[in-house]
Amino acid sequence: MSFPFKSYDFTAISLQDLLAARDLYHLHLMNKKNVVATAVGYYRIRKVDKWPAQGNINPDNSRNKHIERTLANSEVRPYSWPAILVFVEKWEAEKDLLEKDGSEILPKSLYLPDGKAVPVCIIKAEKIDETNEEVDFSKINFPRNVISGGFPLMTEVQKEKRVASFGCLVTDGHLTYALTNKHVVGKKGTPVKTILNGKEIVVGKASDLQLGRIPFEDIYTTLKGNSVYLNMDIGLVEVNDLNQWKTEVFGIGQLERMIDLDTNNISLQLISQKVVGFGGVSGKKFRGEIHALFYRYKSVGGFEYICDFLIGPETQYISSKENKVEDVLSVSHGDSGSLVLLEFKDEAKPGETSETKYYPLGVLWGTHEFADEGKNKRQPYVLATCLSSVCNLLNVELVRNWNLDLVNTWGKTGHFKIGAKACELVSSRKLSRLLKANQKNIGYIDTDLINSNTVGGKYTKDFVPLADVADIIWRTTRPADSGNHFADVDEKNQDVMNNQSLLELSLQNDANIDIDFWLDFDIKMDLASPIFH
Repeated sequence: MSFPFKSYDFTAISLQDLLAARDLYHLHLMNKKNVVATAVGYYRIRKVDKWPAQGNINPDNSRNKHIERTLANSEVRPYSWPAILVFVEKWEAEKDLLEKDGSEILPKSLYLPDGKAVPVCIIKAEKIDETNEEVDFSKINFPRNVISGGFPLMTEVQKEKRVASFGCLVTDGHLTYALTNKHVVGKKGTPVKTILNGKEIVVGKASDLQLGRIPFEDIYTTLKGNSVYLNMDIGLVEVNDLNQWKTEVFGIGQLERMIDLDTNNISLQLISQKVVGFGGVSGKKFRGEIHALFYRYKSVGGFEYICDFLIGPETQYISSKENKVEDVLSVSHGDSGSLVLLEFKDEAKPGETSETKYYPLGVLWGTHEFADEGKNKRQPYVLATCLSSVCNLLNVELVRNWNLDLVNTWGKTGHFKIGAKACELVSSRKLSRLLKANQKNIGYIDTDLINSNTVGGKYTKDFVPLADVADIIWRTTRPADSGNHFADVDEKNQDVMNNQSLLELSLQNDANIDIDFWLDFDIKMDLASPIFH
C-alpha cells in the first residue's frame, strides 16, 4: 500500500484527535455539495489493493485510484490508520473536479492547531431513502409461552399498528422494564402488546423513563462535539407480569456483563469488532461488525445528529494476502429495539473447545440503506446507541439472569435444579426408583428449565414442585413463616452468635442441630438486619 502521509505517524492519532478535527472542519466538509455524512474510524482500503509483502511495505496500487471506494468494496486492514470517514453521494475524480470547480475537492488531511495531520477517507455511500416499511404480521414469529429479548412488540398510534423488538430487561431496583425504542412505545401509559400463545395480550405500558436526543458533550464530556445531538431513542416498558419473561436474548442465550463504555475508555478498538443480535421482525440472528463510531447522519436547524455505532456487514479474513469474505447484514424494518451484543470467543485450552460469549453493547434504533454495487442491490447499515450510556442516564441496571447481579438468593431455578438433581444421586436402588418416578413432582429437569416449561415465581394455584413450595407458596400462605422458609446457613452477623454462621454452629455441636435453635438464630438475624433499625 502506498501511504500518502509519509512524514506522520498516524498510529499516534487518538479518537479525541479525530473528533476534534471533525468538529473543527465539519462545516467546511458539509458545505461540499456532495458530502452527506461523516464518521470516525480507520482508513478503509479497497479490497483489490495489494497487501504489503515482506520487504515491500509500499506495493504499487496506483492503478486502483480511479475505482470508487464504497463500504462494500473496502475494508479495514491491520495496518489501516485512524481517519475521518467522509461519505459522498457521488464519486468524482479529482481531475474532473478541477475542470469544474476546484473548491469542491475534499482535502486528503485535516490539520489540528498542534500540527497533527488527520487523514480523510472518502467513501461513496449513496443513501436510499425509499425503504419498504410494510411489515407482514403473518410471517412474524411471536412467543408461545414466555417473552424474551428478540421477540416482537406492538403498539397502536393514531389507528396505525407499529411493531419493534424487545431488547432486554433492566431494573431500577423496584420495577423491571423491557427496553426498546422510544419512537415505538410512545408517551407514558401507552399499552404495549405482543401475541403470546396465539393471543394478543397487553404485556406492559410505556414508562416515563425515556431518552431522545441528548447533547453529545453531556455524554462524552472529554470529546469534542459542539452543536451536536446524540440520538438515543430509548423507551422502557413497565412489565406487567415477570412470570411471562426470560432474561435471555432469543437465539443467543445467556448474557455476559455489559460492555461499560464512557467518555474516558471508548476507543477505536471497537472498530471491526464482531456483533450479533436477534430481530423480532426478521425472526433471525443477525451478524455484523462495527464499521465506524459517531456517525453524523443529518443536520437540522444548525445542529448535527449522530449515533454511537455504525454497524455493517461482517467481514472475515481468508488469509493475510487475500480478500475477505463478506456476509449480508440481515435486518428488517421492525428489528429496531434489538440488543446488539459483542461476540467474543475465549481462547481454548489444549484439548478443549473455545466458548463463545456475548456481551451487551448497544441498542439498535434505525438503519440507513446504501446502494451496494448499484441501486438494484441494497444493504442496510445499523445505527445503534451505547447501552451503558442508557443505563447511566436512566439509573437502571441490566438484568442478565434472575439470579445474577441481584440479590444473593438461589431463586426458583436453583431450587428446582437442586431438587431434580438430588433424585439422581441416591445410592439406594429402591429409594432411587421412587425419587426418579417422582422427579417432576420434586423439581424440573434441565430441558424444562431451559425451555421455561416451569411454574412462575409468584404465588398462583398452579402445581409447584416440592423443591420450591416454601419459596413460592409458603411465603404467601404462611406469612409468619416467611423469614425462615429456608436456612441461610452461610450468613453471619457480628451481633449474632459471635459472628458465627448457622453451619459453623451446627458443626461445632450436634445439640445445635435443633428446630428451636435454628428458629432462634433466624429471629436474631432478622432483628439484627438494618430493616429493623
